[in-house]
Amino acid sequence: MPQLTVTISPSIAEMTRSTAELAFTSTLNSAPDLRIDVDSLAYMGPHSIVYRANLAGLNVVLKFSTNEQSFEDLTREADVYQGPLAPVQGSLIPRFHGYYKNERQGCLILEDCGKPAAYLSFSELSREERKKILHVLTEFHRLTGLHPDDFAERNVVCMDGKYKLIDFHELIEHECHPGLVVQMRWPTDMVCTHLSVAVIDMDLLPDDSTSARTYPVLANHARFSQISAGYYRQCAVSCPELPSQAHHRCTTT
Repeated sequence: MPQLTVTISPSIAEMTRSTAELAFTSTLNSAPDLRIDVDSLAYMGPHSIVYRANLAGLNVVLKFSTNEQSFEDLTREADVYQGPLAPVQGSLIPRFHGYYKNERQGCLILEDCGKPAAYLSFSELSREERKKILHVLTEFHRLTGLHPDDFAERNVVCMDGKYKLIDFHELIEHECHPGLVVQMRWPTDMVCTHLSVAVIDMDLLPDDSTSARTYPVLANHARFSQISAGYYRQCAVSCPELPSQAHHRCTTT
């Protein structure tokens, strides 16, 4: 079985409560034997630890699971990288360089595509940068028929001004219709539920005073009544009726 050996410096190993050398195997006979030295710690959280490293001249990240549930999640993520997400590797998401595991832990090797675009809120970014991220998400919909269930600031990374999506342990099958394009002037016009929620989360609703500034977005036939509960709560504060029609527009907010 192909082997992966990961060496971690004592200081980083102490920080992450890991052993200095970790061994994994791959279930794919075509996978290469690898030995990788960790350069630095990129992220440490309750469900994963991510290191930066160099693999044959390529900058990569090593994503490790930290518990039984995240082990299952990481294995599922590796599967989708090799399956439905293969066509968008390198353009919308990182390139996949392998998945190795032992009895307790998995290690996913991916192209290093930079740091999180924002740390606390998409509002840290300019409107133009947020629109670039929306375009990446829209293309992801169009080309894969899937939506990342955990789309958030921490799961959009940026390098040299180019944005890519990460973290795909949960994906939603999504019926986007590439031939149907609408001009977005209000969430009711953008009738793709998941993209509508993303627009609201990224504060990309067009200013009513400049409604001519519109841009095309991918859409499906989901009704506006399915848009996020967060928008419902915001609307309910000042609107006597919750939106029940596809073309409802709250005029009091």
